[in-house]
Amino acid sequence: MALNYYTLQPDEVCLVKGNHTIGRQGLKPTHVTRHHLAYIGNGRDVVNNIWNHPTHPRAASAHHVIGPKGWWTQTVWDMNTAWADASGWSNPRADTIEHSNDTGAPGWTISDETIIKGARVAAAYLLHRGNGRPVFGKNVKDHRDVSELGTSCPFHLANGGKYHN
Repeated sequence: MALNYYTLQPDEVCLVKGNHTIGRQGLKPTHVTRHHLAYIGNGRDVVNNIWNHPTHPRAASAHHVIGPKGWWTQTVWDMNTAWADASGWSNPRADTIEHSNDTGAPGWTISDETIIKGARVAAAYLLHRGNGRPVFGKNVKDHRDVSELGTSCPFHLANGGKYHN
């Protein structure tokens, strides 16, 4: 059965423990931030093996992870702030989407299913929030363009990258 994107219902919910802020500081999300996971796995894998790893968790998260075959997992509730953009300005204003790879280094390829699902999820959130159709640089941003720390993320998805269009 095809997903109804208007309902914002993911394929799965697997919430990260911690690694996010309750609420959005009274701010309304204005954009979607695209991320490149640099990992092969679905949202449950990312939550359990990276963000909530039992011995060395990574203090990060995203609202959504799109797996290597397009499986959509919500990992932080929409009403909360994911720790994804490394930006005090962008984090509470963004719906964040991590895109899994289907191969590792050096190619870090991303499947068509993942790219298409990520674009549909982004468009659905922009429509739901009243932020208009997706326009890169306006309401769709790359992690590297909003980060305060500097990053190459979203790598091949970024403006000029092989998957940008």
